[in-house]
Parts: sequence; structure tokens; C-alpha cells
Amino acid sequence: MARIVLARELGVDKVDEEFSTNAWGKPALPASGVEFSLSHSGDFVWLAMSRAGAIGIDGERVDARVDHHDLAGMFHPLETSAIRALPEAAAREAFYRCWTRKEAVVKALGEGLSRPLTTFRVLTELSADDWLVEPPGAGSSGWTCADLPSAAGYQLSVAAMSPGISITCHRALGHEPEI
Repeated sequence: MARIVLARELGVDKVDEEFSTNAWGKPALPASGVEFSLSHSGDFVWLAMSRAGAIGIDGERVDARVDHHDLAGMFHPLETSAIRALPEAAAREAFYRCWTRKEAVVKALGEGLSRPLTTFRVLTELSADDWLVEPPGAGSSGWTCADLPSAAGYQLSVAAMSPGISITCHRALGHEPEI
């Protein structure tokens, strides 16, 4: 999928070049000028691309069997408190919002889960965009962050290390876009 969509974006018939990976495994297509990120969960695969800078995407299928109050302990203390203060169903939704938002950020950074999730903060409540309230690292130049529409039972978030960019979504079935 990544090769097909990247070929369309680059205006070429196909992408045969090998993907490279950084020290944490983030894939890249060298010298293309396009940053991309992949995520998959359940029955879905998501791809985010940007020419404006690093980007990360994360999608997760919501699992009601998981103890979300307990797992929230891996987040920033304010996120943990907010999630643990909620009843179970609301805590589950807040947990998945927090998780996908944080995962999108660390994917954009190219570090994956090597960066502790306590070192930056996102909103846990509903907010379609601008949910990164304490960015990771000193001197952050700005981010564009958004939750994207997805199928029922899934949470999907994207984060780009570029302020004020426009985010558009395209849904594909097979290889042809659904209009």
C-alpha cells in the first residue's frame, strides 16, 4: 500500500527503491521529499504522508477487555489522573484517545515507544485537533495534530511536526479511492 500511494504522490508508475529505517525502525523513502507513517489494527491499515515534515499516525481497535484505569499509569501524571477519574466506559474512550495521540507523536519523532510517554502531554478529552498541550523536547517549533474519522470501535490520530498544515483524509478500497 505504501509503495502504491507514494508512487501516486511522486507522480511515478511505481516505487522500487528500498525503504530505509532509522535506529528505531521508522521507514523512509530516501531523497523522495515525502515523510510517511503506517499503522494497523484489527481490519484496518492507515498511511499518513507529508511533504511539510515528519508525520506519525496511529489507529487502534478499542478493546473493552483491557483494564484502562490500570494502563493509564504509563501516561503523563495529569493524563493518568484524568483517565482514572472517569467511569469505565468513558475511561476506555479517553485511554484510546490518549494512546493513539501519544503514539502518533512518537512516530512523528521517529522514536516509537523508546520515548517515555510521561515526557509530553496530550488532552484526554474529545478534541478534534490541537490536542498536544505539552510537546516533547525543548524548543518545539510547532505541531499539527488531529483525530481522524474512522470506523466504529476504532480511534485514529495523526501528528505532524509542522505547524498549521492542512490535513485531508482519503479512504481507499483495494487500490482505488472511494469518492
